[in-house]
Amino acid sequence: MPGVAAVLALACLAFFLGSAEVLRDNTAQTLLPRVVARDQLEDANGFLWATEQVAGQFLGPPLAGLLIAVAVALPFGLNAAMLARSVALAAAIGLPRRCRRHRCDSARR
Repeated sequence: MPGVAAVLALACLAFFLGSAEVLRDNTAQTLLPRVVARDQLEDANGFLWATEQVAGQFLGPPLAGLLIAVAVALPFGLNAAMLARSVALAAAIGLPRRCRRHRCDSARR
C-alpha cells in the first residue's frame, strides 16, 4: 500500500507545521515588547495582527491556488525560500541584553 506512507507523511507534516505555527505566534507576541518602544507597542501589535489576518485569510488562499495552478511544486519551493528568509531576518534582530536591576541602575549613573 504505497498510499499509506504518503498519508502518514502528510499527517506528520501537518502536525509539525501546526506546532511551528503555535510556536511562532507565541514568540511574536513575546518578542514584540522587546523590539518596539513602549509608546508604539499598541500600534505595532495592531499592525502585526492585521498583517497576519490579511495574509492568512485574504491573500494566502487565492495565491496558493494560483501557484498550484502554475506548478504543483512552486508553492512548496516558495514557502521554503520564505522560511529561510524569515530565519535570516529573525537572526538579525538585535535584542537588548537583559541584566539585573541593580546592575542596570548602577551602570546608568
